[in-house]
Amino acid sequence: MGKAWSSVRRYARNFNAENRAQKAIERREKQKVVSPRHQSTQNLLKNFNEEHPEYLNEQQRKNEKLLHNLKDLKVDSFGPPPEIRYTRPFPESRENPTTPEYGVQEPKIIPVGKVSIQQAIEIITNHRVSPTEHSSKTIAKQYKLQEPIVEQVLKHFQTLNMHIPKEVFQQDKTLLGKLKTLPLKKKVEELPKDSFYPLPSGKKSE
Repeated sequence: MGKAWSSVRRYARNFNAENRAQKAIERREKQKVVSPRHQSTQNLLKNFNEEHPEYLNEQQRKNEKLLHNLKDLKVDSFGPPPEIRYTRPFPESRENPTTPEYGVQEPKIIPVGKVSIQQAIEIITNHRVSPTEHSSKTIAKQYKLQEPIVEQVLKHFQTLNMHIPKEVFQQDKTLLGKLKTLPLKKKVEELPKDSFYPLPSGKKSE
């Protein structure tokens, strides 16, 4: 008996369910559900509608002129859009740019009679290591520079010196060996003896 009664109830519940659902949707569409407003906003809108009711009436009325203009609006399509051609080439490398060694990006093409920062440092260092082999005449010929300018550069510009206090050498006897393991452009043993040397006792390096 209970099973038969549940079947009857299920049939009554599902009877004409589709039509009833459609009518419920239509009733909901006809009802204008407005989202709740804040109390202060609601009071402002109420006062504005009371002072200017013509705006509310105009908002609820259909504008036949605008509807007519909308019907006359026509959009014609003439196939796919034209291909966009870029004049500037896309970058070939997608790698993240690295920080330059000397803070300035080295140029790919160096004009004749010019040198980059890296080349200038190499010129000064090589001349200091071996002045005879890397003389101003040899450097000017190798880099296509004017010899008087090279002489002035080698005379007035030098690379940095490493000054180490004598006390530091006394505290760490293996300091010189550690310096030789650093990834320097020039090995420590290739540099002149005055590139780094112990300062006299009692003086501090700056």
